[in-house]
Amino acid sequence: MPAARPKERLLWASFALALLWRLSAPWLQRREVAAGKLELTAFYEFSAFAVMGLGFLLAGWIAYRRAPTDAGWAFSMYAALSALHWGGPLGSGATGWFVYFLLSGVLGEALFLHFALIYPEPAAASSGRWAWRLLYGAVGIAALVTVAVLVVGSALHPVGLVLNHTLLPNLFALAAIALLVLRFARATPERRSATGLRIAFWAIVLGTLPYLAVSVAEAAGATLPGGSQLYNFFFLLIPAGLCAAVIRDHRNRP
Repeated sequence: MPAARPKERLLWASFALALLWRLSAPWLQRREVAAGKLELTAFYEFSAFAVMGLGFLLAGWIAYRRAPTDAGWAFSMYAALSALHWGGPLGSGATGWFVYFLLSGVLGEALFLHFALIYPEPAAASSGRWAWRLLYGAVGIAALVTVAVLVVGSALHPVGLVLNHTLLPNLFALAAIALLVLRFARATPERRSATGLRIAFWAIVLGTLPYLAVSVAEAAGATLPGGSQLYNFFFLLIPAGLCAAVIRDHRNRP
């Protein structure tokens, strides 16, 4: 059996970290409930979402096993770090939250954009080093901010929250979705089918639309069964669809 490449070793290490994180987080969070540091309702919510995290992890594992390509690797890394997101941090203190923001938010969504830049083929922007330097340079800045927040303390918490919890993750995610939708719009029907772009497009639409619709309805004053949090589970359509898309693209390559 050939030796694993550095990227593969990084992927399997990320999978091991995600699995350990997801399995240990409920136990650690339960201890915080007993200590009065975490609300019981938040614990139940985190535990339910941990199931979603395992769903992301499974999709990533299947994708790279069936499609060991650069796009398969990027998607699987994104799925592994998304598994950290669903289910919450390991602790409710500042350290737990800001490490969680950095890994599952900033780095996870950066890998989603990385995937969108190379699937089903590299975009023009990815042909030069500047795009990758810009993308991972932003991740590096986020890491430095995280260290500064943990060293300095609460004085820098607002900066860390805006950059690592709101600005960068949303910017990366929206850019990735926009790029995938643009690729879908420009592709011919035959290419959409052969590369899996049709599956990827509808997975994103059906995965996000229910939550967005419910959020808008609740903002307008409507009360829906289960609340908006219940509709987060539609997000599982995204890793399932992207996994299928990556595999189809790989199978149809000459």
